[in-house]
Amino acid sequence: MTGLTYFQLAESFADEIRESDVGGMAHGGEFETSLMLHLHADLVRMDNADAEYLDEPYERGTKDLLVGGTLSTYRPFEEYSESGAIGDPSLASAEKGAELFDRLGDELADVLRAISEQSQ
Repeated sequence: MTGLTYFQLAESFADEIRESDVGGMAHGGEFETSLMLHLHADLVRMDNADAEYLDEPYERGTKDLLVGGTLSTYRPFEEYSESGAIGDPSLASAEKGAELFDRLGDELADVLRAISEQSQ
């Protein structure tokens, strides 16, 4: 069994939306914070949007939510940044979140349509 993540769904279009460099879209970075600003802005504290770009020390490690490496390791989020957030949430906006959300919905609909067609 394999899985599909929302950031894998965004691989084909995220570069059209993102402002951050690679490493800016990670845990609580530009991508996820934008989605949260669109969906639940009341839960986002932009005054607390301090984070650091993802800096995985392994050459084959993950570089970003959208740039995966062949090596996956686990470290507590606090090892990546003091706040636990990784990336650049300061570049997030509700407008980006709305576009991400709509385009993710389109991508998911395409996946489900393809699955349905295969099962007929």
